[in-house]
Amino acid sequence: DTHPSLLETRVLIMECSFLDERKELSASRAGCHIHLDELLERAGEFNNEHLVLMHFSQIYRPEEVHQILERRLPKSLWERTHVFAPRRGGFF
Repeated sequence: DTHPSLLETRVLIMECSFLDERKELSASRAGCHIHLDELLERAGEFNNEHLVLMHFSQIYRPEEVHQILERRLPKSLWERTHVFAPRRGGFF
């Protein structure tokens, strides 16, 4: 809300630690993290050519991150999203 110009940048890189009901939105906010539900509320406002999502919680397996994002993001946003997580294996 305080920097709407971020939604107009060519590339936007942001963390998205929590992706589903395994972590409630209030708990995500308490830890100063972004929940996918917050991003979904504003999905139509992202005018970026590329959205890079990163810093996912380790409660998710890397391949699960890709699956959840593909399932939950609107197609128009998913097509512009780059997931900074391996497709398989572990984060570390």
